[in-house]
Amino acid sequence: MSAPHPYPFYKQLYNDKGRSDVILRFGDQRVLAHRLILAGASELFHTAFKSKFPVATNAEYNIEEFAPATVHAMIKHIYGFKYDEDHLASKPNEDQKLDFWIDMLLIANEYRIPSLTAVATSSVLEFLRDFKLDFAPCDWVRTRKDNFRKAIKRFVELENNVTLSDSSCQDGVVAILCEYSMSGLVNELQLDKILEPIEPFSARLIRQLSKTRK
Repeated sequence: MSAPHPYPFYKQLYNDKGRSDVILRFGDQRVLAHRLILAGASELFHTAFKSKFPVATNAEYNIEEFAPATVHAMIKHIYGFKYDEDHLASKPNEDQKLDFWIDMLLIANEYRIPSLTAVATSSVLEFLRDFKLDFAPCDWVRTRKDNFRKAIKRFVELENNVTLSDSSCQDGVVAILCEYSMSGLVNELQLDKILEPIEPFSARLIRQLSKTRK
């Protein structure tokens, strides 16, 4: 799921009461952490701990803008643990998996953690490639097609609402869509209808292209 951690001994320091110098609080959870390790992984932590504001020396650092499972996964990543959808409930459905990885992209973007962005991007693209759609008229294909369409809609909305500092995930999603025919994207996935509320010109363009490029 991820490359070997450059400092594998960090795992031994995770939630280590003896050597911790900051407590990360999120939801009803807390993790005993280390400013130096956090700052080394995250540009946001680095800026916060080097600032002249109270956050630089406070005994506690609160993370409130993300779900506890997302924050916990980020911290585990910083300390070199391999992680995946195990942070979710048992047997997560496809919507839950996608929500988890999009949340990981967002927290990696917020805290400026390139290694976490890379892991989340790889997982998202693997998730989308696993659909391996064909457009045969049978129920299981229709279900997969509907789930794939919902996933693509999430990324269109993400592109519209958030500026990601690393565009590799969005670029990868576009590349996966390009593996399908233009007519399939419009006639089977209704990509034009997904784009219409946000990018009406783009929707109009791909509708026209679908008539000339099969």
